[in-house]
Amino acid sequence: MLVRDMNLTQTYHNGGGMAVGPDGTVYLAVGDAGRYGLLQNHDRGFYPDTSAIIPVAPEGPYYAMGLRNSFGIAFDPFTETMWGTENGDDSSDEINLVYPYMNSGWNMVMGPSNATALARIPGYQNYTYSEPEFSWEQPVAPTGLSFARSEPLAKFADSLFVGACNTGTLYKFTMNERRDGFAFASAELADGVADRGEPMDEIVFGTNLGCITDVEVGPDGLLYIASFGKGSIFRLAPAGYAAPVPAPQQDPSLPLYLAAGVAGAAIASAYLIMRRKKSPA
Repeated sequence: MLVRDMNLTQTYHNGGGMAVGPDGTVYLAVGDAGRYGLLQNHDRGFYPDTSAIIPVAPEGPYYAMGLRNSFGIAFDPFTETMWGTENGDDSSDEINLVYPYMNSGWNMVMGPSNATALARIPGYQNYTYSEPEFSWEQPVAPTGLSFARSEPLAKFADSLFVGACNTGTLYKFTMNERRDGFAFASAELADGVADRGEPMDEIVFGTNLGCITDVEVGPDGLLYIASFGKGSIFRLAPAGYAAPVPAPQQDPSLPLYLAAGVAGAAIASAYLIMRRKKSPA
């Protein structure tokens, strides 16, 4: 069944991050598709369903606009607010707290703004520009992101996990008390920007994971990381975690329970172990 035909975004900067909101609405993030019009903060031209977060079921006005390309959206289970990743051009990848009717700034602003850049934004309807909550000056290509609110990962209830394709890194950000931004211990990251060459030990949680495409919490409460680069799915579980025995499956075509196999990836916490799953040949 075709839900929505978006022929302008079929080949380039089509992002594709999807999430179901607390109210059951299905949201889709799409990039600029190489177009430059009103939704990309230019003063003329209109290319529908580009550079936007779109409610596709049920349909509604764009939740946000001015995105260059986004591969991930997620909802905070405590505040029910939307968060998203955005890939920059040659610099300034972003993590955003996405409010309704937010203008993310592309293609006039990526990363922290300044008065000159803001003055170039012509304005589109009642969408309002918002600064990113975090940005990398050196592109890492952030993709999927997820909050880990579950019993097995209760230690990380105040954390946001973000995967990256360019670096094969799983990042972990600590939420601030209001859960509208991040709390950092290091002075280098306190401004919400990882400048080129600055240490990021505080937020690097896992490495050597290949091009990460998605990060999700599974029905078992564990964190799963899909890696296009490794052709694998990684699982994060507490040390000593014993997987429940699955019920017998009558249909052999159904996916088998993801069995454990120790992965050779570096994880920056003794609390967790990582397990690697490979699809059958």
